[in-house]
Amino acid sequence: MGLFVTGLIFDAFHVMGGPSLLAMAGYWQVVGGLVAAAIAGLAGVVDLLFLRQGTRARRVAIAHGLINGGVLAMFAVIWLVRVGDPLRAAGSGLVAVELLVLVLGGVAAWLAGELVEDAPADGEVRPVTLRSRTVQAIGALVSAR
Repeated sequence: MGLFVTGLIFDAFHVMGGPSLLAMAGYWQVVGGLVAAAIAGLAGVVDLLFLRQGTRARRVAIAHGLINGGVLAMFAVIWLVRVGDPLRAAGSGLVAVELLVLVLGGVAAWLAGELVEDAPADGEVRPVTLRSRTVQAIGALVSAR
């Protein structure tokens, strides 16, 4: 999300009359955000595999993933539109779309906070500790070799 936000900032300053370098910087922020979001999405799918069926955590994680998938898809469309421009610039319309999509990303971030809030304080490992489960799974794969 941070790269998408940074891209929006660069794009907004370019639309307000900044140099074309800002448009190119905004474009590459979006590209980096797409790559990072795709990698994070794969980690999220692995996390989802560890969540028990029928739990609140699983429902929240699915909603979080679907919204983030939508954010990723919308930024992919924004990227495709910009590829056709020699400066890779986003006009004011695309900047407005970026802003709206980031609002959706904020909803997904709030849902991620709900998952963290559900994590146990007693140290017991339960399926809502999403990122740590991914790290544990990767660690188990590495140590098995």
